[in-house]
Amino acid sequence: EVSNMGEVYKGSCTCGSVTFEYVHSEESKPMFNIICNCHPCRRVNNSSNGVHVIGVPKQSFKVTAGEELLAEYKPLPTFYRRWCTKCGTGMYQGPVEAPFYGVFANNFEALASKNPHPIPALFQPVAHINVENSPLPSLCLAGALPAFKDFPAPNGSNEMFKLE
Repeated sequence: EVSNMGEVYKGSCTCGSVTFEYVHSEESKPMFNIICNCHPCRRVNNSSNGVHVIGVPKQSFKVTAGEELLAEYKPLPTFYRRWCTKCGTGMYQGPVEAPFYGVFANNFEALASKNPHPIPALFQPVAHINVENSPLPSLCLAGALPAFKDFPAPNGSNEMFKLE
């Protein structure tokens, strides 16, 4: 869907009670598009190998229905996660002061269909991060994406992960 502000991408939780929109434009491109292998991301999403997260600018994202159904958990004073209290779907997360929401990519309609191929370019991850925390690092290294030990520069060491 296209609006006068940009292309609109919609999404929802599993039960459809919480819905959202992200308006993509030249001014509101994703800040990152990664597969995170940190322990908290894997644990909250019950994944042994990584979670696809897209960092969308806060000003271009809005919950369009069910905001009252969102619960929040802060594992740290500076970090939060929000999920639907009706079905339990994790919706988004991030540092409290960050200019983005880390939206779990599978909540977007563009990826939620039974056969989302081809995946729109906007939703294709560009790297694995926090691979040093993965219990299955060989899976991160098996694909074509770069695999960073922690984070790419400027926020991390920019060191590529290597199996020992």
